Amino acid sequence: MKDRQKLLLTILKDKNFLTISDLAKHMHYSASTIRRDLKELENNGLVQRIHGGALVLKPNEIETPTTIKQHINLTEKKYIAALASGYVENRQNIFLDSSSTANILAKNLAAFSDLNISTTNLETAIYLNLHTQNKINVIGGSMIDTYSSSMITARNLRDHVFDISFMSCRGFSLEYGVTDKVESESSLKHTLIECSKKLILLVDSNKMGLVFPYRDCKLSQIFAVVTDKKPAKKYSKLFEKNNVELVY
Repeated sequence: MKDRQKLLLTILKDKNFLTISDLAKHMHYSASTIRRDLKELENNGLVQRIHGGALVLKPNEIETPTTIKQHINLTEKKYIAALASGYVENRQNIFLDSSSTANILAKNLAAFSDLNISTTNLETAIYLNLHTQNKINVIGGSMIDTYSSSMITARNLRDHVFDISFMSCRGFSLEYGVTDKVESESSLKHTLIECSKKLILLVDSNKMGLVFPYRDCKLSQIFAVVTDKKPAKKYSKLFEKNNVELVY
């Protein structure tokens, strides 16, 4: 590892997350040099690049921490959440997954009454409990970051029937559909399909074309896809072929 890359890692460890422009200022190198170093460090499993910056991965950490994800593509997530709230009606039984987009959707639910809202995300549950008058239920199990995701969580999910479940993913492709990075989260979504009348996929447009190791579900199992802009024609045709509503 180059001395410059060692210094880059040291700075990231101290700050947790920095943008490329911040790193360039700290280190007095060009942004293009920083990008090349980050790419090499990511290939070695030492950092994770995210849009406009990077963070250091802790041992055994394979997912971006929730505190970081909440600030990535925030404008797009707020737009998606606003559209998704159009599917919600008073007195429904709904589920919000552990995603940052579902967490933002939760902030739109104070406008509704008599909802029975279940979630695996503790931060989402706390917000809903403090800021809405709806009934909030936390689906328990072993914790990962700020959410529960385990076999116990899956068993607890099976005790419910949801009118609508909102879920996100890490990638969506023509060839492999909806995919995720974390196996336990993907398995949880398999269970969610069984206990949901309607499944709404919340996916920002930069995830289109990405593929991760674990398949969440078939496209035909989804009721609607909510995204931040009109997808390429090849995706629109796929949604139409599978009778999936597309909202953007």
